[in-house]
Amino acid sequence: MKKILALMLTLTMLLSVGIPLASAAGATPEGTAIRSAATLKRMDPEGTYYLANDIVIHGGWRLDEFRGTLDGNGYTVYFDHATVAGGLFARLGGVEKSTVTIKNLNIVELDEVTYTGANEGIGALAGTVDLTSATIENVKAYANISTAENKVSVGGLVGDARYGSLTMKNCVFMGSITHAGGSSVSENSVGGMLGKTWATVSNLTFIKCVNYGTLTAPARVGGIFGYDYPKDT
Repeated sequence: MKKILALMLTLTMLLSVGIPLASAAGATPEGTAIRSAATLKRMDPEGTYYLANDIVIHGGWRLDEFRGTLDGNGYTVYFDHATVAGGLFARLGGVEKSTVTIKNLNIVELDEVTYTGANEGIGALAGTVDLTSATIENVKAYANISTAENKVSVGGLVGDARYGSLTMKNCVFMGSITHAGGSSVSENSVGGMLGKTWATVSNLTFIKCVNYGTLTAPARVGGIFGYDYPKDT
């Protein structure tokens, strides 16, 4: 019953502010169909995939280093009674000059979900984007993320962006982020889309991205992204 009520509340909130969930284009996307959490976890890191139905993730979840293409095809990944490392992905990229595309995907938290830092980041989609040219398009997330971990940046979609470039287009976050700060307040960041960028990020672009979430942290908080690490001058 809790799961059904949480889902109904999420959908009502999204629609009440005029935010439709990501929807399928109609034609079957390219690549291999994903129909379960088990097959999602077994993806080739450099493959091309699409969701063929909604997926529910239970229990412990960590999915490392994806640098291919995932088309959500308008479907939703639900976190339910889960402990999530980083996010749906612990890290996007991981190999220099790689490219990764995540699009047309919904991520919705249901009951009793705990998020832990992966590679110093937490986000509904990914803990870290690293060593890659990443494009995240038409991804919408509803989550309530809470942490007190030190040196962990939290974003609604992506926690931490390092080497390479990141483009986010038509993305939405709803829910809340609460960072208690721990003992290293100045080393934590919170943002509605992205928690922190490093000086090694060559290009960062946001296009028509909206944060409807509530953000709470003792320092370095931003509606879209929390902190841009300064480059050496």
